[in-house]
Amino acid sequence: MKKNLASNLYFLSGILFLLSGMIKEDSGFAITLGCAFITFGIVFRKK
Repeated sequence: MKKNLASNLYFLSGILFLLSGMIKEDSGFAITLGCAFITFGIVFRKK
């Protein structure tokens, strides 16, 4: 679990940013950050 802690945190923050972007209808910036954090989570998991 400790090995993938950074990856899990990036996934969690990405999901939270995506949810906040869906709640606020005018926020495309939150959706962009959510996708970026999920991508970082995938990259850190593969290393």
